[in-house]
Amino acid sequence: MRFFILCLAFVFIITIETSAQISLNLPPKIKYSKAKLGLKNSGKLSVSNLIIEKDSISFISEDMTRSLSFSEVNYIRVKEGNSVGKGALIGGGTMLLFSLASLPRDHGDLNQESKSEVLSLTLFSVCGAGIGALVGLAFPKERSYYIHIQE
Repeated sequence: MRFFILCLAFVFIITIETSAQISLNLPPKIKYSKAKLGLKNSGKLSVSNLIIEKDSISFISEDMTRSLSFSEVNYIRVKEGNSVGKGALIGGGTMLLFSLASLPRDHGDLNQESKSEVLSLTLFSVCGAGIGALVGLAFPKERSYYIHIQE
């Protein structure tokens, strides 16, 4: 029985080893309007109209349509959104801290003045978040997908 389990484990390991020679870490979408490619020969290309196919990629570079197999490509870098959320958090947090620092130090009972301070804190924080979101819109997020093919 032990011999059978050992043989089964050996076959399982060999199967995993042979199927793990190609590890394609591809972007989730099939088409991208702009991308950057890192080639195995240390070259870099800025391309447009990138299309990911089964075993290759096609794109337009220098007004020519080209195609490369995955074995020639080191990585694919594509835009995936922008930094709106991070900008809103930074802007809102910064304005909240500045607003808190500008408050008077002596706080007595909750009166109409302290309620207006809370309202102004909220208003400044929301405005700061809006400004931060607009700034974050200008900073795109790029992600690199490395393609590993063992030959």
